[in-house]
Amino acid sequence: MMYRIFFSDGNDRDELGRVNAPDMDKAIEYALAQYFKPEIEYTENGDDENAYLMIDSCKHCDVKEIARINGLEDSSEVCENCETSEYIEITLDNDATPEFKTIYGVNEYADLSSDVKPEAYNPTLVKAWNMGPQIGATELMHQTINNMPVMVESIDFEYLQRINKNHEELIRK
Repeated sequence: MMYRIFFSDGNDRDELGRVNAPDMDKAIEYALAQYFKPEIEYTENGDDENAYLMIDSCKHCDVKEIARINGLEDSSEVCENCETSEYIEITLDNDATPEFKTIYGVNEYADLSSDVKPEAYNPTLVKAWNMGPQIGATELMHQTINNMPVMVESIDFEYLQRINKNHEELIRK
């Protein structure tokens, strides 16, 4: 069965990856191993078609931590109106394709029955994003423009030179 895995911070909901798993329990195990740090606390609810792994965002709340440092014993009143909710959603979707290529150069698809793991489809993009978000975004633009030469006409010449130079530096590293 194919499962799509999403992350939401309460404002946006973005797909993280896909997994072919025999059941929801195995899809949840995969998502926990792939996307969660071991110390992250969560609660789980849902059924065989939709599961939610709710992350306790208040444990990592800067406002609450500042209140604690300032000696406020009960910092719950500080977060009384907190609307932060982060969660991973796992949804059964047998119509989903068995791939999910991200802008980070990784195909975030796994198949638990055949031991297929997410893998880089574009090692240069992976390298760029690992070096930092600005380098990753610049390399993504470089590759997009090179894959669509008609775009060159509408790109500022100085910007084009800059992203080409950044690409050359990335390749040398």
